[in-house]
Amino acid sequence: MAAPSASGPPFSSLKPLLAPWLLDHLTALGFSRSTPVQASTLPLVVQRHKDVIVEAVTGSGKTLAYLVPLLEMARAKIEAGDSLDRGIHSLVILPTRELAIQVFSVLQGLLASAPSDFREALIPQLLVGGSSTQYHTSGRRKGVESGDESEDDGIASVNTAATDYARFRRDGSNVLIGTPGRVEELLSPGKRGGKVAARQRCKTVELLVLDEADRLLDLGFMQSLTTIVGAMPSQRRTALFSATMSDAMTGLVRLGLRNPVRVTVKVEAKPTPAAKATQATEDAKAGRTPSTLSNYFLITPHHLKLAQLIRLLRYEAQEHAARKIIVFFATCSQVEYFYRALNEVPALRSNKTDKMKLFSLHGKQDPKRRSAVYRNFVDEIALPSSSSSSSSTSSTSILLSTDVASRGLDLPNVDLVVQYDPPLDPKVFQHRIGRTARAGRPGRAVCLLAKGAEESYIDFLKLRGVKGERYGSLQEQDDGKVERVQVGSQEDHDASSQRLTNALRNACLSDRGLHDSLVLALVSYLRAYGKHEARFVFPLKALVDQVEALARSWGAVRLPRLGELKERDAKRRRKAKGDARADGEGEEGEQEVVSEGAPPGADEAGYLDGSVDEKTWSYKDAAKETARLAKLEAAEARRQAQAQQEANGEAPSTSSNVAARKRMRLTGDDDATTGAWSDQKKRKERKEERRVKKGKKREAIWRAKKEAEEAEEAQKKAAEQGVEGGESGEDDDDADAWAEEEREVRREKRAKRREKARKAGERGARRQRGDAKESDDDAESEGEFGMGDASSGEDGEVGAVESNYGGFFDDL
Repeated sequence: MAAPSASGPPFSSLKPLLAPWLLDHLTALGFSRSTPVQASTLPLVVQRHKDVIVEAVTGSGKTLAYLVPLLEMARAKIEAGDSLDRGIHSLVILPTRELAIQVFSVLQGLLASAPSDFREALIPQLLVGGSSTQYHTSGRRKGVESGDESEDDGIASVNTAATDYARFRRDGSNVLIGTPGRVEELLSPGKRGGKVAARQRCKTVELLVLDEADRLLDLGFMQSLTTIVGAMPSQRRTALFSATMSDAMTGLVRLGLRNPVRVTVKVEAKPTPAAKATQATEDAKAGRTPSTLSNYFLITPHHLKLAQLIRLLRYEAQEHAARKIIVFFATCSQVEYFYRALNEVPALRSNKTDKMKLFSLHGKQDPKRRSAVYRNFVDEIALPSSSSSSSSTSSTSILLSTDVASRGLDLPNVDLVVQYDPPLDPKVFQHRIGRTARAGRPGRAVCLLAKGAEESYIDFLKLRGVKGERYGSLQEQDDGKVERVQVGSQEDHDASSQRLTNALRNACLSDRGLHDSLVLALVSYLRAYGKHEARFVFPLKALVDQVEALARSWGAVRLPRLGELKERDAKRRRKAKGDARADGEGEEGEQEVVSEGAPPGADEAGYLDGSVDEKTWSYKDAAKETARLAKLEAAEARRQAQAQQEANGEAPSTSSNVAARKRMRLTGDDDATTGAWSDQKKRKERKEERRVKKGKKREAIWRAKKEAEEAEEAQKKAAEQGVEGGESGEDDDDADAWAEEEREVRREKRAKRREKARKAGERGARRQRGDAKESDDDAESEGEFGMGDASSGEDGEVGAVESNYGGFFDDL
């Protein structure tokens, strides 16, 4: 762990004075001087007994800013003759399990140098899911040495809420560190009051820490935090830490803090003497990014971003000795695909001595895998990869990640941060680049932007206090060396980028599963791109217009069926049809334009660069390949049976057509389920509108009927009483009008039902008259991505990715 920048007073001069063993341990770790956030927080919490709200930049030492006060408060209580056995002393809540494990490890390291009586008195416990026993308790019960726990305790190695409670009762834990969900489970009363003891022991809490508070709210933990804070005593100290403060945190502050003191730590760059006389000095002083960070923007076309990324990684490793790099992507599917694809091709190695090792980290990985990736990347130990042929040692470690690694995790000694995709939320930009230049170390960050509207993102960030320079572009020479050239000298195409495209495409052709992963990545990327908060900077239409070139650069063999592409191509055909009419080309020209079904750059089946034999395009995974072949045989048998029926003059039965349609709906091959996410959303909106209109109509008819009945009843009563009035005739007219309105509504419904039945009959007749040859051609040409219509989707390629990608849009 690197030492922080020496911008604060020495720990030995802070008030109250720290324990000698703690001072010695901090000095041994290289923390002889405190950071500003540590120097400000310690006296407020320990000496002045204040609640605090701390806003500080990433890497400013926030973890020690609350762990040191925690230890000092516990030490003061023990020295005063009070015992820590009566209940929970401190509670630390963090948004992710990785961050909780990291803080727990730091606390264990601090306790390692404490006196034995203090170690026995302070018993921390980790409350997260999916980890083994070694992470959950320190094992320092009285009379029990670390590692002496036996299996007779009945506590499983895989953590659950029940094992959390069992350890809590067994060890008498008085310092809890965990995620909101697990802490809430521990404190919630169980069956027959089984967890009442844990809730009662919360009444002794003296310090509550909420770290990364803004992220706790972003992840939807407000309800859990409300429950947890409700179990705490009012006479406690609360510390809230965050890198940014938002309006959404007002409720959290109101919930858990009393007259808090706000501590804000900002970074100010020291101006040079020559710059002091200029206004630029004032601009340079603002900002919340580390002063040792060099921030850049690399402008390139969409289809060259991947080639530029690979050159950037190689160039920074060669010229700036970058040994630990993080690359951020927008979605989990992108991380999965690029991790697999780049391990398949030697794109990151210009020669045998240029070794790089890839790691992947995202929110959809199981906790065990995420923990292993995190530990190995931090320790620079290569994980084995079935698709990688590189050796187990590497000079440069590259972590491909989503925003799960943008904050909270302690990733030390990161030299370079690359943003392949800018974040959907502009606030996350600062968290991402804050992964480097931590604790006073120098660092570099590069964000890749597409030519065009995305270039205005640079000015957009300037308004938010984030500044940077243009990086230029990178070109690969004939000898394989990468050189940095001036801005504007980049070509739209070069030989090395084409070699990369060919290598990726060949990898996809050799393994259909890799291409399936590519399709998911492409669809999720388009989906995420349309959700940018700064949509005026990232227009989806501009990306859709270039999607064929983008897909090629990733190695795509075939485009998926996307509603965005259908809408774009329909507009182009309508425009071309209008231009043809204006030029007077006649009926044949118009028909040719209208029947053009393939997007530019792809054939009618969606292939980008020539057709592929669907029958021989196989999976490397044996189970998937076996299933694909079995479905191919079943599809071929159905086609032959249908051809035999038509040869014998037998039309397919109506019941078989209905069954086929039902199967297609269940398997996602029907048109009602194969559209893009945006089309499905529009259909749901239209369905909801119809439902609301029908409800209003029914309500209006019911009210009219009710009023007519009331009017008729009033007329009868008036007649019985012999009352005559001028309004009775009007009432009769109103009743007749409402009755006529009801009859008109019924007539309209009957007409609609008849029209619907007529159209259904016509569709059935057309299906029965279908040409067998046309059906075979459609089934042969339509492939794995739901490219065919509902009638041919049943016989299409079956070793395929489903066209309903709605389930893959939770990537962020």
